[in-house]
Amino acid sequence: MLKLDEISAEFAYHIAESIDMPAHIKDAKTKQYIYSNTQNLEIYGAKSISEIIGKTVTNLDKNMKSQWGNTFAQYVDYMDNQVVANQTTLTDIRSILSISGMLRLQKMVKIPLVRHKKTIAIFTFSQNLAHTLSITDLYSQYRMFYSKHDAVVYFLKHLNIAEYFVSLPTEAEIKVLIAKTLISRNKDIAQQLNISEKTIEAHTLSIRNKLSGSNIFTILSILRNIEIR
Repeated sequence: MLKLDEISAEFAYHIAESIDMPAHIKDAKTKQYIYSNTQNLEIYGAKSISEIIGKTVTNLDKNMKSQWGNTFAQYVDYMDNQVVANQTTLTDIRSILSISGMLRLQKMVKIPLVRHKKTIAIFTFSQNLAHTLSITDLYSQYRMFYSKHDAVVYFLKHLNIAEYFVSLPTEAEIKVLIAKTLISRNKDIAQQLNISEKTIEAHTLSIRNKLSGSNIFTILSILRNIEIR
Protein backbone atom coordinates (compact mmCIF):
# COMPACT_ATOMS: atom_id res chain seq x y z
CA MET A 1 0.00 0.00 0.00
CA LEU A 2 1.30 3.48 -0.91
CA LYS A 3 2.13 5.50 2.19
CA LEU A 4 1.29 9.19 2.37
CA ASP A 5 4.99 10.00 2.82
CA GLU A 6 5.74 8.17 -0.42
CA ILE A 7 3.23 10.02 -2.54
CA SER A 8 4.47 10.42 -6.10
CA ALA A 9 5.47 13.80 -7.48
CA GLU A 10 3.00 13.40 -10.35
CA PHE A 11 0.14 12.74 -7.95
CA ALA A 12 1.20 15.71 -5.81
CA TYR A 13 1.04 18.01 -8.85
CA HIS A 14 -2.44 16.69 -9.61
CA ILE A 15 -3.63 17.28 -6.05
CA ALA A 16 -2.12 20.78 -5.90
CA GLU A 17 -3.84 21.71 -9.14
CA SER A 18 -7.19 20.28 -8.06
CA ILE A 19 -7.71 21.26 -4.44
CA ASP A 20 -9.40 24.52 -3.47
CA MET A 21 -6.69 25.64 -1.06
CA PRO A 22 -3.15 27.00 -1.35
CA ALA A 23 -0.61 24.32 -2.33
CA HIS A 24 2.93 24.27 -3.60
CA ILE A 25 5.92 22.01 -4.15
CA LYS A 26 9.50 22.88 -3.17
CA ASP A 27 12.78 21.35 -4.24
CA ALA A 28 14.12 19.32 -1.30
CA LYS A 29 17.68 20.58 -1.71
CA THR A 30 17.30 24.27 -2.55
CA LYS A 31 13.91 24.80 -0.84
CA GLN A 32 12.87 26.84 -3.88
CA TYR A 33 9.27 26.76 -5.05
CA ILE A 34 9.09 24.63 -8.18
CA TYR A 35 5.29 24.65 -8.39
CA SER A 36 2.48 26.72 -6.90
CA ASN A 37 -1.24 26.78 -7.57
CA THR A 38 -3.13 30.04 -7.98
CA GLN A 39 -4.56 29.89 -4.45
CA ASN A 40 -1.20 31.12 -3.12
CA LEU A 41 -1.42 34.39 -5.04
CA GLU A 42 -3.87 35.97 -2.59
CA ILE A 43 -1.68 35.10 0.40
CA TYR A 44 1.53 36.48 -1.09
CA GLY A 45 -0.01 39.34 -3.02
CA ALA A 46 1.49 38.02 -6.25
CA LYS A 47 -0.06 38.70 -9.64
CA SER A 48 1.26 35.53 -11.25
CA ILE A 49 2.73 32.20 -10.21
CA SER A 50 6.00 33.18 -11.88
CA GLU A 51 6.56 35.63 -9.00
CA ILE A 52 6.65 32.66 -6.60
CA ILE A 53 8.51 30.01 -8.62
CA GLY A 54 12.23 29.97 -7.91
CA LYS A 55 11.82 31.83 -4.63
CA THR A 56 12.41 30.48 -1.13
CA VAL A 57 10.36 31.30 1.95
CA THR A 58 13.20 33.62 2.98
CA ASN A 59 12.84 35.53 -0.30
CA LEU A 60 9.10 35.87 0.22
CA ASP A 61 9.61 36.90 3.82
CA LYS A 62 11.05 40.23 2.68
CA ASN A 63 7.58 41.29 1.54
CA MET A 64 5.62 39.35 4.15
CA LYS A 65 7.48 40.13 7.39
CA SER A 66 4.87 42.65 8.56
CA GLN A 67 2.22 39.92 8.15
CA TRP A 68 4.27 36.90 9.20
CA GLY A 69 6.34 38.35 12.02
CA ASN A 70 10.04 37.72 12.60
CA THR A 71 10.02 33.97 13.10
CA PHE A 72 7.43 32.40 10.79
CA ALA A 73 9.70 32.06 7.74
CA GLN A 74 12.42 30.57 9.94
CA TYR A 75 9.97 28.03 11.32
CA VAL A 76 8.74 27.09 7.85
CA ASP A 77 12.37 26.52 6.80
CA TYR A 78 12.89 24.39 9.92
CA MET A 79 9.82 22.30 9.08
CA ASP A 80 11.06 21.81 5.51
CA ASN A 81 14.40 20.57 6.77
CA GLN A 82 12.72 18.14 9.19
CA VAL A 83 10.46 16.79 6.47
CA VAL A 84 13.45 16.15 4.22
CA ALA A 85 15.72 14.71 6.90
CA ASN A 86 13.16 12.45 8.58
CA GLN A 87 10.89 11.75 5.61
CA THR A 88 7.84 12.40 7.76
CA THR A 89 4.68 14.48 7.41
CA LEU A 90 4.47 17.56 9.64
CA THR A 91 1.46 19.71 10.53
CA ASP A 92 1.35 23.22 11.99
CA ILE A 93 -1.63 25.37 13.02
CA ARG A 94 -1.21 29.09 13.69
CA SER A 95 -2.69 32.48 12.90
CA ILE A 96 -1.01 34.51 10.16
CA LEU A 97 -1.99 37.43 7.95
CA SER A 98 -2.24 37.44 4.18
CA ILE A 99 -0.59 40.26 2.23
CA SER A 100 -3.97 42.06 2.31
CA GLY A 101 -3.88 41.98 6.11
CA MET A 102 -6.71 39.48 6.51
CA LEU A 103 -6.47 36.77 9.16
CA ARG A 104 -5.82 33.14 8.30
CA LEU A 105 -6.03 30.47 10.99
CA GLN A 106 -3.75 28.31 8.93
CA LYS A 107 -3.38 24.57 9.12
CA MET A 108 -0.25 23.77 7.12
CA VAL A 109 0.65 20.21 6.14
CA LYS A 110 4.05 19.28 4.68
CA ILE A 111 4.62 15.90 3.00
CA PRO A 112 7.91 14.50 1.67
CA LEU A 113 7.90 13.35 -1.93
CA VAL A 114 10.13 10.28 -1.93
CA ARG A 115 11.73 8.55 -4.89
CA HIS A 116 14.10 5.61 -4.49
CA LYS A 117 14.13 6.23 -0.73
CA LYS A 118 15.34 9.82 -1.22
CA THR A 119 13.25 12.93 -0.57
CA ILE A 120 13.22 14.89 -3.81
CA ALA A 121 10.62 17.53 -2.97
CA ILE A 122 8.22 18.82 -0.33
CA PHE A 123 4.50 19.03 -1.00
CA THR A 124 2.74 21.64 1.13
CA PHE A 125 -0.92 22.57 1.35
CA SER A 126 -2.70 24.82 3.81
CA GLN A 127 -6.28 25.16 4.96
CA ASN A 128 -7.81 28.31 6.39
CA LEU A 129 -9.68 27.37 9.58
CA ALA A 130 -10.90 30.90 10.35
CA HIS A 131 -14.45 29.66 9.73
CA THR A 132 -14.15 27.54 12.88
CA LEU A 133 -13.75 30.62 15.07
CA SER A 134 -16.58 32.39 16.85
CA ILE A 135 -16.84 36.11 16.13
CA THR A 136 -15.52 36.71 19.66
CA ASP A 137 -12.41 34.66 18.95
CA LEU A 138 -12.05 36.17 15.49
CA TYR A 139 -11.83 39.67 16.94
CA SER A 140 -9.39 38.46 19.60
CA GLN A 141 -7.19 37.03 16.86
CA TYR A 142 -7.15 40.37 15.02
CA ARG A 143 -6.15 42.11 18.26
CA MET A 144 -3.07 39.89 18.38
CA PHE A 145 -1.81 41.61 15.23
CA TYR A 146 -3.33 45.09 15.25
CA SER A 147 -4.04 48.15 17.34
CA LYS A 148 -7.61 48.62 18.57
CA HIS A 149 -8.49 50.88 15.64
CA ASP A 150 -7.01 48.63 12.94
CA ALA A 151 -8.37 45.46 14.53
CA VAL A 152 -11.89 46.89 14.25
CA VAL A 153 -11.26 47.87 10.61
CA TYR A 154 -10.09 44.41 9.56
CA PHE A 155 -12.66 42.61 11.73
CA LEU A 156 -15.54 44.42 10.01
CA LYS A 157 -13.90 43.86 6.64
CA HIS A 158 -13.46 40.15 7.37
CA LEU A 159 -17.18 39.84 8.18
CA ASN A 160 -18.18 41.95 5.16
CA ILE A 161 -20.16 44.39 7.28
CA ALA A 162 -17.95 47.50 7.08
CA GLU A 163 -20.33 49.01 4.52
CA TYR A 164 -23.09 49.20 7.13
CA PHE A 165 -21.20 51.84 9.14
CA VAL A 166 -20.79 55.53 8.31
CA SER A 167 -18.09 55.83 10.97
CA LEU A 168 -15.91 53.29 12.69
CA PRO A 169 -17.09 51.79 16.00
CA THR A 170 -14.66 51.83 18.89
CA GLU A 171 -13.30 48.60 20.34
CA ALA A 172 -15.62 48.98 23.33
CA GLU A 173 -18.60 49.28 20.99
CA ILE A 174 -17.48 46.25 18.99
CA LYS A 175 -17.29 44.20 22.18
CA VAL A 176 -20.82 45.27 23.11
CA LEU A 177 -22.03 44.45 19.60
CA ILE A 178 -20.43 41.00 19.78
CA ALA A 179 -21.90 40.40 23.23
CA LYS A 180 -25.36 41.35 22.00
CA THR A 181 -25.20 38.55 19.41
CA LEU A 182 -24.94 36.07 22.28
CA ILE A 183 -26.76 37.71 25.19
CA SER A 184 -30.10 39.51 25.12
CA ARG A 185 -30.21 41.38 28.44
CA ASN A 186 -28.03 44.44 29.04
CA LYS A 187 -27.70 43.38 32.68
CA ASP A 188 -26.04 40.11 31.66
CA ILE A 189 -23.84 41.85 29.08
CA ALA A 190 -22.72 44.33 31.71
CA GLN A 191 -21.72 41.50 34.03
CA GLN A 192 -19.79 39.73 31.29
CA LEU A 193 -17.92 42.86 30.17
CA ASN A 194 -17.55 44.18 33.72
CA ILE A 195 -19.10 47.56 32.88
CA SER A 196 -22.34 49.29 33.91
CA GLU A 197 -25.69 48.94 32.18
CA LYS A 198 -25.61 52.68 31.46
CA THR A 199 -22.35 52.19 29.61
CA ILE A 200 -23.94 49.38 27.59
CA GLU A 201 -26.83 51.69 26.71
CA ALA A 202 -24.42 54.48 25.71
CA HIS A 203 -22.39 52.16 23.48
CA THR A 204 -25.55 50.78 21.90
CA LEU A 205 -26.79 54.29 21.10
CA SER A 206 -23.41 55.18 19.62
CA ILE A 207 -23.50 52.07 17.42
CA ARG A 208 -26.98 53.04 16.18
CA ASN A 209 -25.71 56.52 15.29
CA LYS A 210 -22.80 55.05 13.33
CA LEU A 211 -24.95 52.79 11.17
CA SER A 212 -25.90 53.75 7.65
CA GLY A 213 -29.41 52.88 6.52
CA SER A 214 -29.69 49.92 8.90
CA ASN A 215 -30.75 49.48 12.48
CA ILE A 216 -28.80 47.59 15.09
CA PHE A 217 -31.21 44.66 14.94
CA THR A 218 -30.32 44.13 11.28
CA ILE A 219 -26.61 44.02 12.14
CA LEU A 220 -27.22 41.65 15.04
CA SER A 221 -29.24 39.36 12.77
CA ILE A 222 -26.43 39.34 10.22
CA LEU A 223 -23.80 38.60 12.86
CA ARG A 224 -25.84 35.78 14.38
CA ASN A 225 -26.14 34.08 11.01
CA ILE A 226 -22.84 35.01 9.42
CA GLU A 227 -20.49 32.38 8.00
CA ILE A 228 -16.91 33.36 8.81
CA ARG A 229 -14.50 32.68 5.96
